[in-house]
Amino acid sequence: MVVSVIDPKSIGILTTMKCTAACQECCFECSPNRKERITFTEIKEIIDSIVIAFPTIKVIAWTGGECTLS
Repeated sequence: MVVSVIDPKSIGILTTMKCTAACQECCFECSPNRKERITFTEIKEIIDSIVIAFPTIKVIAWTGGECTLS
C-alpha cells in the first residue's frame, strides 16, 4: 500500500453556522437557529496553524451559513 502526502492548495473556513435559510441539502446543517461562530482571534490562530502545516495553501475560502449575519 502506497500512502501519499496531501499537498492541499485551498482550504475553506466556516465562520458561522447561522444562515437565513435552512436548506435540507446543506452539508453543515446551517439554519437561523444556529448560533455558533468563530472569533477573529480563532480565525487568525487557524490560519497561522494552516500555513505552517500546509505551506502549499494558496487560497482560503470563507464560508459557513451566511457570513455577514451577526
